[in-house]
Amino acid sequence: MDTKIIKPLVHHIVNILVILAMAFSLSTVVHAAPPSPFIGTWFSTDIDGSEVRLVIAGHAAGPFHITWTETYISFCDGRAGIIRGKGWLNEEDANLLEADLHLQCFTTGASFDFHTVWRYHMTTNALSNAWNGYITIWSRLRKPAPPPPNLNLRVNYGDNWVESFYEAGHTAWITVFGSDQLTVKAWAELITEPKEYWNGEPGFQSMDSSWYDGDGNLLEYPPDIQPYDWVYGWVDNGATARVQIGDITGVVDLPTDSIEGTIYTPWFSSEVNVECFPWGAPEPQPEMKYDAVQPDGADPYNCSWAGEWDIGFGQTVGVGYLGPDGHWVANSFRNTYFTAFPENEYIEGFFWPLGANVHL
Repeated sequence: MDTKIIKPLVHHIVNILVILAMAFSLSTVVHAAPPSPFIGTWFSTDIDGSEVRLVIAGHAAGPFHITWTETYISFCDGRAGIIRGKGWLNEEDANLLEADLHLQCFTTGASFDFHTVWRYHMTTNALSNAWNGYITIWSRLRKPAPPPPNLNLRVNYGDNWVESFYEAGHTAWITVFGSDQLTVKAWAELITEPKEYWNGEPGFQSMDSSWYDGDGNLLEYPPDIQPYDWVYGWVDNGATARVQIGDITGVVDLPTDSIEGTIYTPWFSSEVNVECFPWGAPEPQPEMKYDAVQPDGADPYNCSWAGEWDIGFGQTVGVGYLGPDGHWVANSFRNTYFTAFPENEYIEGFFWPLGANVHL
């Protein structure tokens, strides 16, 4: 064959191969884009024990098609319903997926629209989202395997804090509800981490975080936790817990350096262990004291530090109980006293119970 024909033909073939190689390279890059961690089927067990199923589908960068089914929805009179909608990645944080959703009840026909946000947690490969103070944790498995460690809550409603000893490296949430379990007093997001004041033991403490109201507004002060309120807790590994706050009374007696009172938790039928803490004592602090009582509001506990601690004005005594549910609830007491100012003709009282009638 004539070389004048062969050379242009070879050159033409080479050009075609180069173009194909470039096209293959580009198509490889396009198809190598990693899938979004949100895409897939997710499962959760609601705080009431009902099973929830979530399906998120779409392209890696969105938009996403969302289908959420639940066997128990309070808005649907406790019946099943389906939630559908579309979602998109947050422009500032790719680990947040925002969605506009529509809830449709199967039996009642009721419906409403709402907006929600899911967060992806890389360390636990889980999703979380909040709604009316409740946190839902979503896993790719129907049942976590192995199940997460128990979340045991510790609530001191006298000083309005919540804590838990828990393994490090997790995001946790706590919400304080009123006695109706519907009214959101406040919620907080925390990180489980080693604490210096616990000698390196990990967990979370609400005093290290901020509280927000039900609308997400920052609160200046912690919520006023009261007897019969509820405290709910969640961890990004699927652990959940809730505890109702019992009524702990106590009167500090200065002459005997003791405290006596009762515990009322009618939802417990067995004895509770009582712990008394010398929180206000100077160093070195004496040992804590113990008792056990029926939580009927009539069987009194008594803790005495006679000969160990001369309880002074305004010094704090803590009293807590450990319930059969594994949660710990405490109150703080300071002996009541007056300060008189004769030159100004007025008297101040400190640490008296809220709403008490005092006769002078």
